Formats: sequence, C-alpha cells, structure tokens
Amino acid sequence: MTDATTIVDTYLAMWNETDPECRAQLIERAWAGEGRYVDPMVEAEGHAAISEMVAGVDIGALASDGRLRRITGFFGEVPAATAA
Repeated sequence: MTDATTIVDTYLAMWNETDPECRAQLIERAWAGEGRYVDPMVEAEGHAAISEMVAGVDIGALASDGRLRRITGFFGEVPAATAA
C-alpha cells in the first residue's frame, strides 16, 4: 500500500517542477497510467497530457519573507498576438 501523504506531496511537487524530465518522473510516481485530471478549464488523461497541462499553468513569485507575493494563472489557449 502506498502512503497517501507521499502521493499528495509528489502531486504538489509536480505542479512546481519546471524541468520536464523531473516532472515526468513525479507524474509517473503519483499518477496511474490512465490517470485523469479535470477542472472547469482543462482536461488531461495519461502521463503525457498531464505533463503538458502542468507546464506553464501558474507562475508565482515570493516576497522577501518567503510568502507568496503573486500568482498568475493561465486558463485555456493563449490568445494570438495582434500587430501593433
């Protein structure tokens, strides 16, 4: 039996991992091969789709005291750039 706390910690680490290879290893440890992530804006099934979904979803910055200063969330497709 797998420790649920370890799985949840691995899941959270997946969201913070910027290196695609390391993220893939975390996904493999935390998710079943047919694992499925669903929220109102995105759906991903399987390790590759979950990794693609995680890449660039939210970006954060820390304040000097280590607490969150800013989170920028991205939902859906990025709009096309318009000529200025």
